[in-house]
Amino acid sequence: MPLLSPYIYNGQLNSAILSEGDVAELMLTFYSNQDYRVLVCSEKTLGNIGFRLLDTERNVIFDNKDHGYTNMWDFSSTSTQQLIVEVSVPESDTDAKTVKSGCVSILIGFMSDN
Repeated sequence: MPLLSPYIYNGQLNSAILSEGDVAELMLTFYSNQDYRVLVCSEKTLGNIGFRLLDTERNVIFDNKDHGYTNMWDFSSTSTQQLIVEVSVPESDTDAKTVKSGCVSILIGFMSDN
C-alpha cells in the first residue's frame, strides 16, 4: 500500500459501490497515543470524493473540502475514541442520462512504535 507508507495498513478493507450523490458512513475506533493515516481511494470517474471525520456527536474534526479534496489525512489520537468516517460522491454537473457509480475504499494506516 504505497499511499499509506510509512504507515502500516491495519488490514481492514472497507469498500462500497457508490453512485453520484451517495453518502456512506463508517464507524471506526482509534486508539490513544497512536498516529493514523486515513486514506480514501475511488475511481476517477466519480470526481472529487468528499470525506469528513466526525466525532460521535457529529462535530466535524476534518473535512477534505477545506484542504483541496485531498484523499488522505494524518493525525494523532490523544484518546481512544470512535470516529465516523463519512464519504460523499458529488452530483454530476451534466444532465447525463446515466448515473456514474464506482468503488470507494477507506483504508486506515497506523505508525509502528518501532
